[in-house]
Amino acid sequence: MEKLTLSSRSKSLLKRFISLTEQDSNTYEWLKTDEVLLNDLEQQQLQYLKSRLLVEHMHLMNEATLWSRAIYPLLSLAEQGNIRTWAGVPLYACYAHFEIEGIADGV
Repeated sequence: MEKLTLSSRSKSLLKRFISLTEQDSNTYEWLKTDEVLLNDLEQQQLQYLKSRLLVEHMHLMNEATLWSRAIYPLLSLAEQGNIRTWAGVPLYACYAHFEIEGIADGV
């Protein structure tokens, strides 16, 4: 059985093992419009993030710092209902002909 890691996978490698079909699993209200309305608290949080990020030299940051200062705070603003953001999620799956594992930075 071949063991794959998420960091070394490629579409051509995966095609040796699976036939991939993608489809929407849920229809969320915020996907049905081009405009997203923010409440007062969300607008304040977004303004605060923007003011911090505008003075940072993002291109000088390493990946972990960039995720912690910009990406995760923005993702947390999208949390609603059953939609949550997570960091460093270990993933593992075992199939008939291969195993695959890795860590997802942002889920």
